[in-house]
Amino acid sequence: MELQETTLRNTNTICDASDTGVQKDKHQKKTDMLSSDMETNTNHGSTEEMTMLKIDDFLRMVGEFGPFQWILELWCIFLYIAPVSQIYIMYFTTPEPPAWRCVNGSSLCNLNGTQPSDNNYRCEIPRSQWEYVQGEGVSTVTVDYDLVCDSKWLISMTSSIFYFGKLFGTFCAGWLADNYGRKTVLYPSNLLLLSASLLTTLMPNIWSFLVCRFIAGFATDATTNQALLLLSEYVSTKYRPIATNILWMGWIGTLCLMPLQAYFIKQWKMLFVVAVVPYVIGFLSYFFIPESVRWLRTKERYSDAKSILRRMARWNHKELDETAGIERPIISTKRTTPLDLFRRNLVVSTLAQGCLWFVNGLVYYGLSLSADDLGGSMYLNFVYVSLAEIPSAICAADFSNRFGRKRTTVVALILAGVFCISVPYIPLTEAGKPSRLAVGLLGKFFLTLSFDIITIWSVELFPTDLRSKGLSFVYMCGNVGSTASPWIAKGLKVFSDEVPFIVMGVSALVGGAVGLLLEETNGRDAKDTLNEFLADGVDNKEGKEFLQNHNANVET
Repeated sequence: MELQETTLRNTNTICDASDTGVQKDKHQKKTDMLSSDMETNTNHGSTEEMTMLKIDDFLRMVGEFGPFQWILELWCIFLYIAPVSQIYIMYFTTPEPPAWRCVNGSSLCNLNGTQPSDNNYRCEIPRSQWEYVQGEGVSTVTVDYDLVCDSKWLISMTSSIFYFGKLFGTFCAGWLADNYGRKTVLYPSNLLLLSASLLTTLMPNIWSFLVCRFIAGFATDATTNQALLLLSEYVSTKYRPIATNILWMGWIGTLCLMPLQAYFIKQWKMLFVVAVVPYVIGFLSYFFIPESVRWLRTKERYSDAKSILRRMARWNHKELDETAGIERPIISTKRTTPLDLFRRNLVVSTLAQGCLWFVNGLVYYGLSLSADDLGGSMYLNFVYVSLAEIPSAICAADFSNRFGRKRTTVVALILAGVFCISVPYIPLTEAGKPSRLAVGLLGKFFLTLSFDIITIWSVELFPTDLRSKGLSFVYMCGNVGSTASPWIAKGLKVFSDEVPFIVMGVSALVGGAVGLLLEETNGRDAKDTLNEFLADGVDNKEGKEFLQNHNANVET
């Protein structure tokens, strides 16, 4: 409060100097930046000072989760469908090579009837001597690009290259979004994603196909991350778990939509088209979705932010107090870099979050890969696995507010670890299978619960001017974990069938312990700049330095 009053006294001095025609160079920059927001309300010839508020205070004034946020939520869900579809579309378009048979009249292939896909005799004879056996009207990437024998490894590469692109995309988009705006990155990324996905269907060979998949991966997280950020920065701390988990429901809905589309569309090129073209409509959201007011505050664009807040108030049927101004952030910087994530007092938080995301990515996908084959239709199995995540999302929205982000995440990871370690000690007999399955599902439930909440928690732990870069870093850590999961779930089975579950369980327990290093954010207003984050911790050395420097600048 003392800091705020000092800032206001300094602002009055600047404004008075301007009225008398005395402009000092050392105050000119401050005057220019504040002129749009330090307006006065003239009433019967008197001049009245503005009340300076933060963005969270304005959200409580114009509506924390009203009609405006609901429409924003629906648009963000719609913008999620295309990128989420691209993440999982290869599951349906690159199955294992189908059965084969010798061509009629072959002089080299003398096998009779249809041969199973694992019969590698075809790799020893010329390609012209055999042919695929598959359903009428069926077309897959595997068959069209002949991904068998020496080229079979490229089946996995179609997915790996996509995730490799995501690693680069999250890094680049994070820096761009924090410096040039969330909306500025969202729509070009979405356009790049849709274009690359469509061009994939026109590629003449597997190598050009992989290039398009890399570009699509590059744009995927850039699209979803910015949609998540825009939504989370327009709701208050109280409603953020609800908003983000409704968005997660949209993710789950897309997972259920994909197998339905793939079941009826057997040609992979048409499936790509159907998964892309309808969502071009999403560009209409450009005329509704505004730039983040939190980001605008960090760039000291107060007039633009106030204009958006007025619009929110109209949509939410609230009144905006025009005598209230947006409080200037503490020593706001125009540009931040990824290195700022590793400054004193933030480096522990950054690395701890990276560890949590790595563990969640590793165990989440590892448990899926370690599950016993359910049998039956792969389309129905995919739906069942997706629907199993709904209870976790519902509980995450409630528990994160009721018990807090930190407590819920830590306890969920510890319980997930305990259940994972318990699985191999339950005998795989007819009597033990139900218990083994129940324990495994409980482990997946708690792990998904942790994954849901860590997303909310990371949004709140990073200040606005570093939030996109911070999320990009932790998403990269999560992608590394998910990439390592097959090696854990399958590769470690060469030692023992129990080892994968034990490794995943211990990893979850370690993640729970690391989570204790992070601060609780439930009920706390989000910080908009790195320096506000540092100044908030006045008991630390760097926080004191920033406060002292800021106060010295204000007093002069």
